[in-house]
Amino acid sequence: MEDPLPGDHLADWQLWLGTTVFSWLPFAFEMLALAFPLAAIAWAVTGGLQHYWIASLKIGGGFVASWALWRFADFVHPIALDFFNTFYVVREHRQRAKDTRGYFLFLRSFRDAAFAVRQTVAVTGTDGRTTTITIDNLSELLEQGLEKYGRFIMIGHEPTADPFRDASAMARTDDANWWSVFTRLLSNARCAFLVPEASAGLLREFTEVLNGPHRSKAIIVMPRMDAQGLRAGRWESLRADLAQKGFALPPYDPAGCFYMPDAQLRPVSTFSFGVSPSMPRGMRRAFRKIDAMLPRGTTPYNEALTWIDLADGQFPVNLSEVVNRQ
Repeated sequence: MEDPLPGDHLADWQLWLGTTVFSWLPFAFEMLALAFPLAAIAWAVTGGLQHYWIASLKIGGGFVASWALWRFADFVHPIALDFFNTFYVVREHRQRAKDTRGYFLFLRSFRDAAFAVRQTVAVTGTDGRTTTITIDNLSELLEQGLEKYGRFIMIGHEPTADPFRDASAMARTDDANWWSVFTRLLSNARCAFLVPEASAGLLREFTEVLNGPHRSKAIIVMPRMDAQGLRAGRWESLRADLAQKGFALPPYDPAGCFYMPDAQLRPVSTFSFGVSPSMPRGMRRAFRKIDAMLPRGTTPYNEALTWIDLADGQFPVNLSEVVNRQ
């Protein structure tokens, strides 16, 4: 490497330790800030509340210390983020360079809040109060569940990855080169995970996967029911939309599943996520059965990264700048 990354001289265990310490450091100060008022109240109670002014001073001192720690945690956060970046970027770079497993192609909509992208949605209840709900990032859940089997490559114009959690590689492309990037990634992938959508671009990708020689690689993702029921409603809406285009999605299963489809998106083999409380664990259990059916001699992940254009926001990157832009 001509321009070594900061921290590239460190051993793997040092990178792991640095990543762990600086990812938890602000959280540790925040927990201390929460503990101080409780400790001060306990101190005042054990000392006897009949000494009103002494007890008040103890409790007041605890809240002042808590406020100071919260301010200090805010000050530490960007510093810890920069150190985290120094350690994690190199660690991630090494892990990717060593990863010779076949990769997974993940085809989904960036704009579909119910299925694919972590977004906040404002929901107004019957009492007129508005609650903000965070929707799961489906790619993140897949990565957590299938990390031991391989890593994901997505296609897009701009990065949408969470710099702390989402380790997918984003293959950057424009409208002129999108199709050639897609077909090359599909040809070299171990499998393609497809999240149903009715947009013209994704339908073209789905048709290529389902009607071409790579249909045996296709795995449809039916996400598990969310607490608000948005996914069930979205799936049934897609069933109606896609039926008009010649596709036949199955009815929604609240447990969620992977299934291998025919050319019309009908299930050929279904692998339920089951009743596990952890969605990643359910995905892993379902994929274990699929894994034995997939081709092995596909392009290694680290080799694919040499011929795709990684989007801004992928490694190496200054994570603090990414966070500040969000």
